[in-house]
Amino acid sequence: MSRIPARLASVAALALYALLSVAIFGRGVLLSPHTHVVGDAGPDKTIAMWSLAWWPHALAAGRDPFDADVVWAPEGIDLAWVTSIPGASIAAWPLTALAGPVVSYNVLALAAPALSAWAAYALARELSGAPAPALLAGLLFGFSSYVVVHTVGHLNLTLAARAALRPARAAPLPRGSGAAPVRDPARARAHGPVPALGGALPDACPSGRALRGDRALAPARR
Repeated sequence: MSRIPARLASVAALALYALLSVAIFGRGVLLSPHTHVVGDAGPDKTIAMWSLAWWPHALAAGRDPFDADVVWAPEGIDLAWVTSIPGASIAAWPLTALAGPVVSYNVLALAAPALSAWAAYALARELSGAPAPALLAGLLFGFSSYVVVHTVGHLNLTLAARAALRPARAAPLPRGSGAAPVRDPARARAHGPVPALGGALPDACPSGRALRGDRALAPARR
């Protein structure tokens, strides 16, 4: 019973963040989600919408999704070097099949700030045990200037929820301890901060040939 209030508070926080995201970014698309998109009129978001359709299409057809020969003909393009949001595209596959990539893009664009804020809330609540400061931390992270400025069309950069969840996974602490996580010095020297950030934001970076085992970009062995 003691955990029910915390869970209810978490659900309420997510609902608040979702409503705030829709109120700030989604007013122009709610009535016409098939023909209007979240963000500005720039072309950057078109690669995300194309990717939302391409990844399900390629996987369903049994094709290598990294080898996109349907664009930049006749050579095609290697999506290992493109921010083609594979994780989000696969997660949104059912919605894309049902409503199309434009609707999927709008849903993801509105969900990204809310989920990022919720992840930061969960981390802050885990570290502090205090719901009110955690709610504020979620707002500051999920609706930061970084997220707001990239909501205009850079979905690969606003899907940042895992960046907030990564510290909790790397250094779990007792609930409400208020203590800072202590990293293993040997592990810190071996890995450093960059791999941790790259692992936290897989869709914010080019897909990477390492995902399919290419040796050219695989981590060097020691």
